[in-house]
Amino acid sequence: MVENREEIRKKLIKSFKNETKLSIIIILFQKGKLTATQMSKIIGKSRSNLYQNLKEMVEEGILAEPESKVRKNFVEKYYYPNTEIFESFDPEDMKKELIKETPENLKGYLLSSLNSQILRLRLIAGEIEMMSEKDAIKLRDIYFQGHILFSNSWVSKETYEKVLKHLREVVNKMIDEEDTKNSRHMEDDTYNLILIAIPRL
Repeated sequence: MVENREEIRKKLIKSFKNETKLSIIIILFQKGKLTATQMSKIIGKSRSNLYQNLKEMVEEGILAEPESKVRKNFVEKYYYPNTEIFESFDPEDMKKELIKETPENLKGYLLSSLNSQILRLRLIAGEIEMMSEKDAIKLRDIYFQGHILFSNSWVSKETYEKVLKHLREVVNKMIDEEDTKNSRHMEDDTYNLILIAIPRL
């Protein structure tokens, strides 16, 4: 049963402010079900550190109850997101909450977000590095079909504001469409779309 919106907002925002928890969320959506050992290797944190965070996230309902599998006489627990709670979350709630934060806390959240996105890009890079020749050919075709886009530019403030306004409109439309499909969680046919816009500091 999905909790009320206020409880969902509090739990997710709390996790988003924690770099380790945010990293856990990102890699589970990116890679699927994983054990604490597998996540430890990806995130670079000790298993004991991850176990504590995973325990809290399961208790809070951010993660579903892990699946237990017996392998070579010992039990491994596979963790995965509770998709219901993410489907019920409105990203605008995050912005409303951050307005209340001190500059130092906001800085911490931004650092957590950027470092977690770096991790996500590393995961994608790792998948590309491990591709078979057949998949590499497929990737080449995808690239030349225009389905992969890289853009890294310094622009004027005026251009930045125009592009940012357009991006907000696109993102809002995208969220509305995904909500209609009820498919904010990872499926085999979902794509990576990472948008980061930061003015000159």
